Amino acid sequence: MSRAKEQVILFHSVKAGDLSSGCLRKRLIDFFEDKNSNSVAGMSLEEIEKAARTPHRGVIKPPQPFESWFEVDVALEIMRKGYRITPQYEIAQKRIDLVVEGEGSKLAIECDGDYWHGADKYEEDMQRQRQLERCGWEFFRVASSAFYFDKEKSLKKLWPLLEERGIRQISA
Repeated sequence: MSRAKEQVILFHSVKAGDLSSGCLRKRLIDFFEDKNSNSVAGMSLEEIEKAARTPHRGVIKPPQPFESWFEVDVALEIMRKGYRITPQYEIAQKRIDLVVEGEGSKLAIECDGDYWHGADKYEEDMQRQRQLERCGWEFFRVASSAFYFDKEKSLKKLWPLLEERGIRQISA
């Protein structure tokens, strides 16, 4: 395994199933295999889609680590296009709703729901975004009202932005 700054390549001859669950080599292989699949927190795209089809979304919480069904719906649209996402991405003791990851680049996506948290919460969100932008993060915001009215139109500017940042699909 290399320790390069931008890309790590793992060559191995042993299969993860041949190693014990506590083995560091097994965890490393599992990590690499998961990063090359279209899954989130151990759930496949199909499993997340199944959870999203529940008729009880008003009562049942979204699957972990998502904080809202709106985040799930936005993540599904991005995953269906073949991009790798990380929900509730933690950085500098802050959380970003969704992060789309590529080879050497990441894009933060904030899901602005219809539920109004008040001016204080909005200002806190904007302050967090400004702090992370100073560290090089770029944000794309999605409003739930626009998303549920016209999903394609609300995400139309996202696809070229991902392309510009060099974030490629992992699968079609």
